Amino acid sequence: MITVVAERPLTAWEKLLARPDRELSEEDASYLLRLDFSPADHARMTELGEKVSTGILSPAELQELDDFILVGHQLARLQALARRSLRRAARDE
Repeated sequence: MITVVAERPLTAWEKLLARPDRELSEEDASYLLRLDFSPADHARMTELGEKVSTGILSPAELQELDDFILVGHQLARLQALARRSLRRAARDE
């Protein structure tokens, strides 16, 4: 039997930015593509990831890691929208 996993619904941010009547400007899309966590945040995510694999994560640390994961996924999807917008703009030129 084949199981089909439903695609996760768009977040409110994605709905706002993906409106068909408005493309992101090149400047806005480029800005979204430059967004990233700081080196300290990346180090913290690595630390939390190592702790979770050993099972010594506190509830507060688990929430912190969940927050990083959620925002990271949302950022990746927003950046995908930005790349798509830039590709469309390049095709239309």
